[in-house]
Amino acid sequence: MKRNTDHNAAPRLLRVSEVAQLLGLHRATVWRMSRRGLLPQPVMLGAEPRYLAAEIEAAIAALPRTLVGRAPQGKGRDSEPIP
Repeated sequence: MKRNTDHNAAPRLLRVSEVAQLLGLHRATVWRMSRRGLLPQPVMLGAEPRYLAAEIEAAIAALPRTLVGRAPQGKGRDSEPIP
């Protein structure tokens, strides 16, 4: 498989739901983590928020393992506490 080496290619953008899936968290938790500075802020593509994939990959690498891919602790708004 040939790798894309075009340096003028547009950056890969992710939807909030895709970031949530990568992290194993709910979409609302992704927003909360962005507000608290644990994840980068999304860029706006028109009215649609998108995350730069490279920034998310770097943020995932920097997150404590206890925050990534853990099982939900319950239901409701406070089921996924973030420090």
